[in-house]
Amino acid sequence: MVEERLELREALLFRAELDERLLHVVPEVDSARDLEGEPAGPRLQVVDLDARRVDHALESLHSPRDLIVLRIAAGLVRQRVDEGRREGASLGELVDPETLAPLDHDVESAVVVALKHLDDRSPGPDRPHAGVVGEHEPKLAVTLEAFADQLAVARLEDVERTLLARDEHEVERKEADFHRDSVDGPRLADGTKLHPMSDRLFRGAISELVPYEPGKPVEEVQRELGLERVVKLASNEGQFGPFPAALEALERGARELNRYPDGGAYQLREALAAKHGVRADQIALAAGADGVIGYLSLAALDPGDEVVCGWPSFPSYVLGAVKMGAVARRIPLVDHVYEPAALLDAVTERTKIVYLCNPNNPTGTMVGRDVVDAFFERVPEHVLTVLDEAYFEYVDDPAYPDGIEEYLKRDGRHVLVLRTFSKIYGLAGLRVGYGVGPPDVIAGIAKVRNAFDINQAAQDAALASLGDHSEIGRRRAVTAAGRAQLEGACRALGVEVAAPAVGNFVFVDVGEETRPLFDALLREGVIVRPLAAFGAPTAIRVTVGTEEENAVLAEAFGRVRERTSQPIG
Repeated sequence: MVEERLELREALLFRAELDERLLHVVPEVDSARDLEGEPAGPRLQVVDLDARRVDHALESLHSPRDLIVLRIAAGLVRQRVDEGRREGASLGELVDPETLAPLDHDVESAVVVALKHLDDRSPGPDRPHAGVVGEHEPKLAVTLEAFADQLAVARLEDVERTLLARDEHEVERKEADFHRDSVDGPRLADGTKLHPMSDRLFRGAISELVPYEPGKPVEEVQRELGLERVVKLASNEGQFGPFPAALEALERGARELNRYPDGGAYQLREALAAKHGVRADQIALAAGADGVIGYLSLAALDPGDEVVCGWPSFPSYVLGAVKMGAVARRIPLVDHVYEPAALLDAVTERTKIVYLCNPNNPTGTMVGRDVVDAFFERVPEHVLTVLDEAYFEYVDDPAYPDGIEEYLKRDGRHVLVLRTFSKIYGLAGLRVGYGVGPPDVIAGIAKVRNAFDINQAAQDAALASLGDHSEIGRRRAVTAAGRAQLEGACRALGVEVAAPAVGNFVFVDVGEETRPLFDALLREGVIVRPLAAFGAPTAIRVTVGTEEENAVLAEAFGRVRERTSQPIG
C-alpha cells in the first residue's frame, strides 16, 4: 500500500500534462479557492490538487467512491478532450450512457451523482471536491482499477443485511457523515475524531473494505412493518432443522459447555476421513466452507497474487483475495453457468487459486463431468483448484461429478473440495464446514487456523448427523419438489429463471432493478436476496422453503406484480 500511495502522490503532483490539457477548458484553476468551496470557473469544474494539498487529499480520499470518481472523472475528461469536445462542455454533458455502460450499476449511480455535484456552479458546504488525476502511469491505472473492484467487494457480503438496516433517516445520516469525513477525516459514531495513527496501524489491503454490518432481526422487521409473520427465503438455509440425532447430541453436551472444545476436532475429523475414504490429515475443518476459504487465502496469498473465479459467484472468493492484497479475476458466466475454459484463459503466472463453484451460488446451475474433466486436463501445475461443493447433497443429476472421489482420490489432482453442514444437514446456526485435499494443502491451512474456531456443540451435532443416508435422500427429494414449485410460480409471472437449477434455491431475473421488488416483497412479509452487488442488478435469489412458504412467496410476488404499473418481466 505504501508503494501505491507513493504512486498516487506522484500522480497528483504531476500537474503539467493535465493543466496543459485543461487550460483551454478552464482558463484559470485556483486550487486553494476550489478546495475551500469558493466559486469556481465558468465552465468545467475541476479541482486541481497542488503540492501543498497532496497529503491532505490522500488522507481525505479514504472512501472507495472518492477514488472511483477520481479515476472515472479523469478518464471522462481526457477522453472528451482528446475527442475535441472542449468548448463549453459541462460535466453533465460528459456523462452519457455509452461511457457509463461498462460500469457496475452501483458504481455508475455514484459517479453520476458526484459529477452532477461537480457541475453545480453554486458554492455550498455540502459540495464535494474531487481531483482529476492524469492516468499517465500503467501502475497507477492498475491501482485505481483495484480500488474500483473493492467498492463492489465491500458491498457483496449479505446484501439483505444492509437493505434491512436502511431507512430514510439512516441514509441521510450516512450521507452527512460522508461529506463531513471527506473534509475533516473519519469519526466514530459519537462524533469523536479518529486518531491519525489508524491509517498507519492497519494493512492497506483492508482500508477500503466495509465492516460487517448486521441487519435487524426478523422480529424487529415484523414490529416496524406491522407484520404478523416474515418468511425468510434469502440465505440458502435448509428448510429442515437439525437431524434428531444432532438434537440429542446437543442436549447431552450442554452440561459441558464450561469446557473448551476439542481444538483439533479429533472425532469429527476421523469420522469425515472414514466417510470419504481419505486420511485424517486430508481434512481441514472451519466455521463454514467460507471459513476454509478464509484460511486458505491467509495461508496462500501474498499481495499481487491472483485468484480466478466465475461471476456472479460466492463473494468469499473475492473477499479472501482482497483482504490479502491479492487480485481477484472474475470471469462472466455463460448462460448463468461457469465456463471452466474461460477460467483457464485468465490464469497467469501469478495465479495461485482457481475457484469452481459447482453448483454455483447464486445461479444454482452446475457444470457436468465432461467439462470438469477437460478443465483438469489443462489446469497448470502451479494452480490449486478449489471445487466448492457446498450444495453437493442436493444434486441428483448423474452427470454431476463427485470432486472428492473422482478428482482428488482417483486422479490425484491438486484440488481442495469444500463441503458444509450448513445446508441439507440443517446446522447453519452452528457453522461447520470442511475441505478435503492433499496433505500439504491441509497442513498449510492448519498453520493459520484458530485452535477453537469450531465450538464443541457444533462438533457434536455434525458428528451425530453423519450416516443418515435415508434422511439425506428424503430432504433432497422434498427440496427438488419445492424448487420445481418455485420455478413454476416465477415463470407463471413471466420472469426468467436460471435453469437447470440443482441446489436449494433459484436465480430469478425480473428484467429491471430489483430494489423496488425487494422492498415490496419485504412489506408483504417475504425476504429474498437482491443480487445487484453480485453483478446481477436485475436478479434476485430465492431459497427453497417449505411448501407453504413457497406458496406465500408466489402469492406475494403475484400481488406485487398486480400493483406495479410497469411489468416486472
